[in-house]
Order: sequence, then C-alpha cells, then structure tokens
Amino acid sequence: MESPGCYWKPVLHILEDDPEYRLAGVLANAQQVKAVTGHKTDPHEARWLAHGLRHGMIRPSCIPPRAQRELRDLTRRRKQMVRAAAEERHRVQKVWEDANVKIGDVLSDVFGLSGQLIWEALVAGQSSAGEVAQLARGHARKKIAELTAALEGHPMRDAHPFLITRAMRHRAFLADEIEALDQEIARSLTRPDLSQPNQLLQTIPGIRTQAAAAMLAEGGPHMQPFPGAAHFTSWSGIAPGNHESAVKRRPSPTLRGNPHMKTALVESAWSASRTNGSEFQERYQRRQPGLGHKRTIVAVAHVLALRIYDVLQSGLPYQKARRANLPSSDSSGTTVEGSSTSIVGSRIWIPSRPSQIVFRTTRINTDKAKPSQVKSSQVIFLIGGVYRR
Repeated sequence: MESPGCYWKPVLHILEDDPEYRLAGVLANAQQVKAVTGHKTDPHEARWLAHGLRHGMIRPSCIPPRAQRELRDLTRRRKQMVRAAAEERHRVQKVWEDANVKIGDVLSDVFGLSGQLIWEALVAGQSSAGEVAQLARGHARKKIAELTAALEGHPMRDAHPFLITRAMRHRAFLADEIEALDQEIARSLTRPDLSQPNQLLQTIPGIRTQAAAAMLAEGGPHMQPFPGAAHFTSWSGIAPGNHESAVKRRPSPTLRGNPHMKTALVESAWSASRTNGSEFQERYQRRQPGLGHKRTIVAVAHVLALRIYDVLQSGLPYQKARRANLPSSDSSGTTVEGSSTSIVGSRIWIPSRPSQIVFRTTRINTDKAKPSQVKSSQVIFLIGGVYRR
C-alpha cells in the first residue's frame, strides 16, 4: 500500500487488531523506495514495492507499540497548543503596538498581573493614563512614571478592544486545553511500561515531567529499536552528518532526524547547561568560547542523548561521569611522583604536519626533564629519544 500522510494508519490498526490473521505490517521509508524520476506511475510503483518486499530490499521502519503511539499523539498535541498560545500572545502585542501602547517597554511580562489589570482597564474604556498606571502591582509600582508615559496619547480605536478581548479569551481556552492534556499525559505515564522509564529520565539534569514525556513518546521506554547509542543520536537529529568523498571529510550539518525529539533534547540541554555542578554545564563552559552558544547547545544535547540511551538501556538512575583520579600537582602545573616528573599526556600520533597531534590516554614519564623546564602551557613528549615540546 502506498499512502502519504496518515492514511496508512487505519489499515495498520485493522491488521494488528484482527484476531484471525495478526498480519505484521512493514512501514517503508518513502525516500528509500521511491521510483526513478520520470518513470513514476501507480502501476509501476506497485510492482516496484512488491518486487522490493519479495527480495528483502525494503528496510522496515520501527512502528512503536500502541501505548507509545497514543502518548505521542498527546505530547504532539500539547506542543501545538503551546505554540498556538504563543501566537496569540504575539497577536495581542501587535495590537498594543498598533494602538501605540508601549507597556512592553516598561513591564518585563505584559501578561502578568499588572499587565492584565492594565489591558482590562483599557478595554473597559478607562482612558486616563495616570489612573491606569496606578493599577500596577508588586515591583511594577516602582515604574508608575514610566507606565504613565507609555500609556499617554494612545489612539485606541473601536477594533482594538474587540481584537484584544477575543485573543485573550482564546489564550484562556488554550490554557485550559493544555492543563487537560497535562492531566491525560500524567495518567498515561502511570502505565507499568512507562512509569519506571519516566522516573529514570528525570534523574538526568535538565529533564523534567514534560520533557521526559516527550522523549518517551518519541524514542520509546526502551532502546531495543536502536543498535547503539550512535544510532539513537543520529535518529534524534543531533549527531553530526557524514560527508566523505575521495578520502576527504568535509563539514556536514547535523541530520534532520526526529524534529520533536530534537526539540525536547535541545530545550533540556539549555536547562542542563545551567545546572550547577553538572557535566553538561562543564562541557558548555569548556566548548562555548570556541563553538559559540548555539553550536555548543547542540553539542550538549548530543551528550544528553547519550546519557538518555545509557539510562534507559541499563535501567539504572543517572550518575555523573567521574574523571580518572590523577596524581597531585604542584603549583607550577607539573605532576610529581617521587623523584621523577610525570606528565599525564597521551600516546601520540604525528601526521605529516607536526602541528597536528592526536592524543590518547596514557602516561609518559620524563625522568630527565626538570620541573622548572615544564610550564603549565607546555607538554614534553619523548619521540625517538628526543624531547619535543
């Protein structure tokens, strides 16, 4: 069967629920089985699909269990509702700008308590800027003068109150829908096959209830569909792509992967990079000066995906990776053991260009090197009986 979109799902539901046949469906990736351009006809594609299936040329895609598919529908629906609520916020702010109401330049949150009281007063027809500004609450009362200046001279037309009222009512409706979805998602996570993985994921820094639910809905509670951690990160869309030709590797962007899983990983990476004492914060601080903020967040998300695979594969809570215990170092940065000087460096490989060195974990003892000759920014290697810095 060839079908775009979701039209193949009813056929799958009938086949997997049939008590007599219990036929196993094969879901093929359209990119891998599409016909040659210029020779695409419905009869030809039907023959090509039958030929590929008969000879084992079609690689089946993973079809999640029904419980996971239902949870996926809920989490994706919630994501759509949150996005729609953000769009309504932007529409309200656009109406404020059209009416020359500049409270967004004064208040940090236009939709907080002070902002809500102000827009309710404006919609009700209260035009005195000083009286409206007095409705501010909390820390916003320190900005009464700025609020008065931002509210003076606004040309509110008849359409503005109507548009703002409709948008705010829609936002309230969306908030109720999101709350109902949260309750249904929480109920789905109480199932025996999802409860323990949900708790395990939340032991990882940066992952909480909604992120854990989205990750379980997209990737599943177990890692059986993925042969290894690298396959999982590639499927998630946060692994570097491969572009190699003529034994030359060229820069390649990250793969597209699963957009919902990728979004959850990147959002959790933002939170994990700000968790004090976590390995994700250490990696972010170490790589951010060279890569920049956005690329570093993707790199942190890649490490986060590896930890997720390890936790779900082993069934054990997350534990921070520990560094190897190194010998004590003196103030000059030289590691001293007894009478000999030891540098924790690595086994090295030097290609044709001496400036490029690849390190691997080992220890090189330099008994002949004096501690005063080794600076904190230098490493001495013993290559062919000759010391090189």
